[in-house]
Amino acid sequence: MTQIQGHPHPAAKGRLRGRQRYLFRFWQALLAEEKLPQCDRWIARQMKQHRQFGKQDRYWYSELLFAGLRFGYLAAFLEFLAQLSSGDSLPGPDRLVRAMEAFQKRFPDWAALKQGWQAIPPEVFFFWVDSRYRRVVQQPGLSTGLDAVPAATRHRRALFSAVEQHLPELAFPRGAMLWHGLPLWYTACVEERAVRSGWETPRLQLFLERQSFRPPLWLRLNAPEQGEQVLAELAASGFVAEADGLALKVRGQRGIFELQCYRKGWVEIQDWASQQLGRLVWARPGQMVWDCCAGGGGKTLQIATDPQGLNRRGAVYASDIREYKLKELLQRARRAQLPNIRVLPWDGNTLPAFGKEVEKRRGFHWVLVDAPCSATGTWRRNPDAKYRFHPSGLEEWVALQARLLSRAADAVRPGGRLVYATCSWLVQENEQVVQQFLADHPQFHLLEMQLFGNPDRDADTTFGAVLEKRT
Repeated sequence: MTQIQGHPHPAAKGRLRGRQRYLFRFWQALLAEEKLPQCDRWIARQMKQHRQFGKQDRYWYSELLFAGLRFGYLAAFLEFLAQLSSGDSLPGPDRLVRAMEAFQKRFPDWAALKQGWQAIPPEVFFFWVDSRYRRVVQQPGLSTGLDAVPAATRHRRALFSAVEQHLPELAFPRGAMLWHGLPLWYTACVEERAVRSGWETPRLQLFLERQSFRPPLWLRLNAPEQGEQVLAELAASGFVAEADGLALKVRGQRGIFELQCYRKGWVEIQDWASQQLGRLVWARPGQMVWDCCAGGGGKTLQIATDPQGLNRRGAVYASDIREYKLKELLQRARRAQLPNIRVLPWDGNTLPAFGKEVEKRRGFHWVLVDAPCSATGTWRRNPDAKYRFHPSGLEEWVALQARLLSRAADAVRPGGRLVYATCSWLVQENEQVVQQFLADHPQFHLLEMQLFGNPDRDADTTFGAVLEKRT
């Protein structure tokens, strides 16, 4: 991991300038990594190395670094445009369209974009980022002072205003994608999704607009009988919570990890769109469920506790290729007091030995395949994910998804259900995978499939399909 060297963080005088210097160093250190890391973890590690930072400092750095990732693609375009401009001349719509085309050819992928970022002085890069960021988030405590750095020339200010006036409406959806920070190498994917889902221009505009900011924090009630106590504690702790069934949309300025409702396992952090995937598994008390790509187990716990489903009866087997994830899941299950969760690793090939309780039922009533994917549906929370994936790599993902779905299908009992899910909005990873599976496995038929979340909800975007095995 790249280390950042520097003088102690200033405590009072020149604090904002000191913050800027450290922000620039953090950014340069991030770009010095051989591969783009998972940035929330990278930032957390950097903050731990600088114990002199207070809570507000850490929040400030995290917000601006994530803003750099969210709007960095736009920042590269703005500086590309500034270098093309001469004197004080400002581009009109036609010049902006031509500039977009040239920019797309100049930066066709992450490798080229990273080089472009490295060539931009950090104060210039973050001037562009901050100009866009302040249109989205207006919190006085997050003042950056970057509008006063030397990069903030009169021409750059005027250029940003001209782009803001014209870009979002140009060559739709490309101009809107650029304005909201989505790389243009996803243009065909966005257009295909809009056609497949029947999104008219306003819905597509909303889908793109929401990429500019994080969705709210969503919680799921593990213990619905404690719902009133949970809401009371959230309110007493300064949160504003809205109930949507067992989902709670929560807004506040502090973390929830020290709250009693979390420590006692009454709530879990789980996005609304992810909760809808768990709800597709409407198992009944006494049935057997296999969550074969469980990860940290959010949906495993949801299925086990659903009061209209298993309601803590029956059994949920949870598998993952990463055994440390299964250890995390067991800890969460103990906190939620769920003895009906079993864990066993699975590498995606030969089915595990499930034991007699599954064998005597001729398989599982429900199998959930929440497949590894491009994670395009999580870009709002993890903007770095849009740079770690390129559509040219889709074939590899699709092959893995098809293999996992086919292998897991062997564990479904006659008359049982197979649920395929991703946290992606790409048609190739979703509808096309399901269609190919049905063509190859005529013993299954489709019951339903749909996209959840953004743009219909202020949440992530997920996909789910329910298939039934003929008796």
